[in-house]
Amino acid sequence: NGDGWRQGTETTGLAGVWIHAKLGSATYSALSVNPSGWYQITGLPPGVYTVTEEQPLGYTSTSPDTLTVNVVAGGSSLANFGEQASTPTFTPTATATETPTATPTATPTATPTETATATPTETPTETPTETATPTETPTEAPTATPTETPIVTWRIYLPLMLR
Repeated sequence: NGDGWRQGTETTGLAGVWIHAKLGSATYSALSVNPSGWYQITGLPPGVYTVTEEQPLGYTSTSPDTLTVNVVAGGSSLANFGEQASTPTFTPTATATETPTATPTATPTATPTETATATPTETPTETPTETATPTETPTEAPTATPTETPIVTWRIYLPLMLR
């Protein structure tokens, strides 16, 4: 019933469980060999022993797995261990969730614009005139045509990160 004590109605035990009795550096062991779960370790010298059971797979302890037992000459001691079949419990397994990855947005690349250069204005050549005295015809000096320097605007786009 899971209370750690063997009661009259609890007659089934576990076969195949190792029990170890340790005194100093000496260890004595026995295997429970029948369905009642009984085991016996004989020929122990007197002393205070640490008795342990190896936890059987598929069972949960209902009592401590280690006991202290005093063995006296000519006497006997009893050490019981309680076990109850484990009910499997399912542990949820974390499932990977896709993390959206931001798609990079193209960053515009500046394209250089040619700067207009001054174009000389055509200079008229001298034309002979029919005058008695030659008169000089003034010539125009080349003038620069003013040009505007284009203004380049840069924009930096950062991808939007969602959390």
